[in-house]
Amino acid sequence: MIIKLGPCVLLSASLGISSTWVAMVFGNDYSNLMTVDSVESGDSVVMYLVGECDIGTVPVLTQELRKALDEKKHVVLDVHLLTYIDSTGISAIASAQESLAQSKRQLRVVGAHGIFDRIIRLTKLDGHIPLHDSVDDALQAIATG
Repeated sequence: MIIKLGPCVLLSASLGISSTWVAMVFGNDYSNLMTVDSVESGDSVVMYLVGECDIGTVPVLTQELRKALDEKKHVVLDVHLLTYIDSTGISAIASAQESLAQSKRQLRVVGAHGIFDRIIRLTKLDGHIPLHDSVDDALQAIATG
């Protein structure tokens, strides 16, 4: 794909540069490529991630995670509808898990699949961030300790 930007031409596909990077450099807003819908459930918040979590959209996730930290809530991330995640998304989740653990709160992930599941397992983060098949299972695990 050739993206023309004023007088310069960027060959993004042949250079392996992501469109998100291009958007950041040239000022486009790609934050609408991911949504995070949060639903409170007792002392937990369930966050439904939809779309792509990468360097351009991770602020959407970190904003919701910070709110959960400020409100002293456990966090369940439902990633069934997450289509992509890069290292910035994984880093944000790992950082949130660490912060939650310091305040005696838990972070659990529901519906890990594809690249997300593979990264979590290859990096051994599944030893720190429990994976579940359903939101109900994750909430039950939080309730039982």
